[in-house]
Amino acid sequence: MSERVKTMPHFCDQGGLYGHFRMRVYDVAPDGNRTLRFRFAKKNQITNDGRLTVLGLLSQVAGGAGVRGNPEYGQIWSLSVGDSSIPPASSQTNLISHVWTDALLPAERLYTPGSYQLNIHKAVLPGTATGSTFAEAGLFTRGSLAVPAPPGAPWSTIPDRLMYARQIFPSFVKGLTMSVVFDWTLGMTVA
Repeated sequence: MSERVKTMPHFCDQGGLYGHFRMRVYDVAPDGNRTLRFRFAKKNQITNDGRLTVLGLLSQVAGGAGVRGNPEYGQIWSLSVGDSSIPPASSQTNLISHVWTDALLPAERLYTPGSYQLNIHKAVLPGTATGSTFAEAGLFTRGSLAVPAPPGAPWSTIPDRLMYARQIFPSFVKGLTMSVVFDWTLGMTVA
């Protein structure tokens, strides 16, 4: 006679990391008026390093290395733009071909309690990165650098800096009067 094993129902919280990438390109007139020239929106690729950052923040160890011992290293800290149109992959650790980076100010990195979302808003202003081809963007964690890197600093060599997310878009050459506005929503699904 076989014994029947009674099993408990399986309960599981389901959640996942996601991101929505939006970009708008404007021509800015001398009087400050803007004309929308192009917009693009798509879900982005959260990288494996992005997932490891979240797990590192959940598994803090006093005196540990990287984000596990230094939670401030895991802040979403900068947005970078590159000129490669190679599709994003979860295994990527950096942009393919970097052309511009800037740190995010606190006002450009907004979290609304209870929303499960972080909203990034960053503009590349007229006169910045003029003549550069824009085709990819990435969000990066702070790493061990306590202040934004000075202009021309090798951002890719900052210890413990990780790429959280990446996305590509139709390439264009940034003109002198162009403003490029990135809006990136990062979040966690809750079920």
